[in-house]
Amino acid sequence: MDYQFIECDVFDSIATITFLGSDTPVTGLTDELLDLLLRLQEDRAVRVIVFNDKEGSFNFNFDAVTIAEQRADDAATGEFFADLEEIRRIITLMQESPKPVVAVISAEVNGGGLGLVAACDMRIATKSATFTAADIRTGIMSDWGLTGTLPKLIGNGKA
Repeated sequence: MDYQFIECDVFDSIATITFLGSDTPVTGLTDELLDLLLRLQEDRAVRVIVFNDKEGSFNFNFDAVTIAEQRADDAATGEFFADLEEIRRIITLMQESPKPVVAVISAEVNGGGLGLVAACDMRIATKSATFTAADIRTGIMSDWGLTGTLPKLIGNGKA
């Protein structure tokens, strides 16, 4: 599969996944990420999976207008729910992976990116990194596993 939204480099048993560009659309990204994670799980040469936030790329959200349009169109609603199911599979793969999954963060982490980062086994962040659940401001609860992973990381009260 050719990837449009992500790239992966493997060097010295470490697979580094980089999202290409900021404000990555969820549709399309989920197909690519799921395919790549399944491939990396099977690759015996890979011992660690690292997500890298080159150019602030942990920034992918559902767009409220697009969701409203999809909900009005029965065919598109199925696509929206298919994306949600793929997201759940991605988060489950990450959490059940026998290989450590690490996020290296130096910029803004937003919306779905926050859910993805929270699902990693380890997060390494610079002082300039920021974390925002922006979907909540639009009335959309992020469905990148954030409702389950965030309370485990920071406690129920803070979450």
